[in-house]
Amino acid sequence: MVWDFIFYVLLGVVIMLSVQVGGIVVVFSYLIIPATISATLASTLGLQITVVWISTVLASLGGLLFAYYLDFSIGPAIALFLGFELVITSLTARFWPGILNLQSKKAE
Repeated sequence: MVWDFIFYVLLGVVIMLSVQVGGIVVVFSYLIIPATISATLASTLGLQITVVWISTVLASLGGLLFAYYLDFSIGPAIALFLGFELVITSLTARFWPGILNLQSKKAE
């Protein structure tokens, strides 16, 4: 019980400081969108972590390059690319469910 309290206090402090540094849109985009993408694509924890890392790195690099070459703000550019990834993943999972076959055999 004490460890739960410490965890939630530290989580609140980290989110508060992150929002001050990066902005609310970027912080919550990084918190929610990669987790949603991984839950859509993979069923095991290992695959979900891999999907989170790959989607986060791709969106970060895409957003940084977009911001650099088009003289755009970095935070909204990264959030935009995370949103693009989520839309593409959702449409792909909806209309071509077998194409991204990252579900484990146990889930079936």
